[in-house]
Amino acid sequence: MKRIFGFLLALCMILTLCACGKSDAQVSNTDGTTADGMATDATTAGETTGSEAETTAAPAAQTTAAPTAKTTAAKVNATAAKNQPAATTKATACTHTYKDGVCTRCGAKDPQYVSLATLMAKQGGFQTKLIYEKELYSIGLVLWTRPHAYVGVAAPLSSLSEEMQKDENIRQQCINYNGVLYYNGAGNNSDLTVRVNGESVTVTDEDGAFLTLAPDGGNLKCTAVSGAFGGCGGIKIGTVLTFAEPKG
Repeated sequence: MKRIFGFLLALCMILTLCACGKSDAQVSNTDGTTADGMATDATTAGETTGSEAETTAAPAAQTTAAPTAKTTAAKVNATAAKNQPAATTKATACTHTYKDGVCTRCGAKDPQYVSLATLMAKQGGFQTKLIYEKELYSIGLVLWTRPHAYVGVAAPLSSLSEEMQKDENIRQQCINYNGVLYYNGAGNNSDLTVRVNGESVTVTDEDGAFLTLAPDGGNLKCTAVSGAFGGCGGIKIGTVLTFAEPKG
């Protein structure tokens, strides 16, 4: 009986020892498997983290680069716009050059223009005086009713003899021009032809020299001249014949 009990006890001890060895192996295997799983998990986690880092880094780089480029382009455009001259919104005013009452540049009408027809209807004449070679020339033009012109020449009273200078009749025919007396009997060129053409008047003397006049406000202004018109070489373009109403 004791032998049987001893045999069973030994058998139990052997079984117990076998069971303990198997448990340690299993634990060891389980730990090894767990370690491999942890390593795998760690690797996977590392890869995942790296991918996430790359994914995060790429948008960050894109997000940072794009606004920087746009901001730089906006600054360049703003600088260029600032350096460009401002657009002119108001049209430049025309410097009028009138001819026959109309601006040759923009076609605007001269508000102060008086037509030749209006001047021809005025009772009176147009005249000017000038000195040429010490003589006084009086140039006149009458457009009312029958157009005609004249050129009068007056010599200085001082050019006459002392006896003539003292003659009262001669002195009464003198013209006082700028403080100097001129004898008005030196001559008068009345052989002149007057021709009206549109908005101008041309006066021609017997030698073919001519004088062209055009309206200038309420007066007439010389726009062309050739030769010594009426024997006077002192007439220049721009000379104005001023309107004067008839005396009396």
